[in-house]
Amino acid sequence: MLGPDRIHEGLPSNREIIRLFQNFKAQLHTFTPILSDINQFEKQVCDFIDQRFSLKSTNQTFNKLSILWLSLLYSILASGSQFKDVPHVQRTSESIRYLHYSFRCLSYADFLVHPTIESLETLLVLGNVLQNLMKPQAAWILLGTTSRIAQSLGIHRTSLGEPLSRDKKLWLSVIWQDSLLSLSFDRLPTTTEVPRSSERTLSGPGLTYVEAMYALLWGAGRAFSIKSNDSSYAEVLDIVNDISAIHGKTQLHLRSVEDCDTIQQRCEHHALQLHTSFVAGWFSTRAFRRNECLNDQDQARSQLAAAGKECLTRSLEAYLKLCPISLQASRSWAFIHNGLSSALVLGLIGETKTNPKVRRLQGALIDTLSNGFDNTGADRGIDGDIFLSPHHERALMALKNLFNEQTSRTQAVTERHDISSPVFPSEVPHESANTTLIASPREQLEGTINHPEESQDPAVLTDFSDIGPMEMFDSIIWDPNIDLNGLQYMNTITQPWNF
Repeated sequence: MLGPDRIHEGLPSNREIIRLFQNFKAQLHTFTPILSDINQFEKQVCDFIDQRFSLKSTNQTFNKLSILWLSLLYSILASGSQFKDVPHVQRTSESIRYLHYSFRCLSYADFLVHPTIESLETLLVLGNVLQNLMKPQAAWILLGTTSRIAQSLGIHRTSLGEPLSRDKKLWLSVIWQDSLLSLSFDRLPTTTEVPRSSERTLSGPGLTYVEAMYALLWGAGRAFSIKSNDSSYAEVLDIVNDISAIHGKTQLHLRSVEDCDTIQQRCEHHALQLHTSFVAGWFSTRAFRRNECLNDQDQARSQLAAAGKECLTRSLEAYLKLCPISLQASRSWAFIHNGLSSALVLGLIGETKTNPKVRRLQGALIDTLSNGFDNTGADRGIDGDIFLSPHHERALMALKNLFNEQTSRTQAVTERHDISSPVFPSEVPHESANTTLIASPREQLEGTINHPEESQDPAVLTDFSDIGPMEMFDSIIWDPNIDLNGLQYMNTITQPWNF
């Protein structure tokens, strides 16, 4: 175990430090800015490497090196390792090693007693690292400490200005991570004080990607503030519409993919669409919860349900378009969660059966996440880039079962109404419990695009008997004991789910 005087010995070569820092800057910081001044830190890294080279050539050692700065460097190396072009096991092992060194540096610095800006930035990076190590619960728990350190430093009281100050950027980074992760857990965030930024930052026109994400945080904060059964559907619908309207205030390349001139612009376009659509869609899922559906049939709830389906479809489509052009889509827990959750909710509310576009997108997602998968679960997806958490493994299995079951039923209904068919089976027999999942969703889609009018009826949705679609979603994601094979046998025709 390296002590505080030797902890720097865990660092890799100078060239590897530069490579991992560039990974962090290009892959993580571009989409989720954490460091308040990344250019300044990059200069410090270069100065450190120069000093390290000089000392090595003269056989000298470091006289004094900031342990907190090292903790931040190690956290960035841990993040950068997650975007290396090596097998999953190797990059995970390296990332965990640097993560341990970073936490050890924080411990040596007694960061809880003596909080600093560097320790706050380190914790923000480590929280993201934990997410991408498929440990979102650990990241969410760590956020409690992170937000308390931020508040102890007083950065949540910093006055707003144009441009944003260092402290305000950091506070928004805390809110960014807390809000989006808490949304995934369907819990209220720790950071309830969401500041309204300057008129330029939130109102546009011409918002940058980061500014648009700040506007999204403001909308999410409003939704969290009314997150109770007492709030009306109209209130939630207003917030959902405001979030969806963010795109109209952004730069051209964020509004239209035709105006994207570079790969980076396309990545920003699809990433913003993914986040805004998922957040808006997720707040809309209140209309899908069983107690809401049974107790209230007003027009606002129907509009909220329709908006939710549209937003979740856009979120899924944006994720799929991001997959071929950005490692974030395959290495980021948050990106995978948004795309996969959108697909699963759409399946649970019956869109697989009634919406050809959703069915096509779900099939593409299953192919994307399953391609190259072997029984060890080590590497999968495009070029073996994707590794799923246990929660996402269950979600993918449930999605496959729903897709196979609903697509098979839709295909059977089509065959019964096909006048060229010599045989009209009156019933689709249930598959045996040992039936293997259909291998290729793409093959299933052949011949199932055209459907009879009754299969397009939005009232023909999934019957979950005693459990609603969102309650089922919670069980699939968070209950490891649920029998996912049972999803294959849910009656999806007899009793409509009311919207």
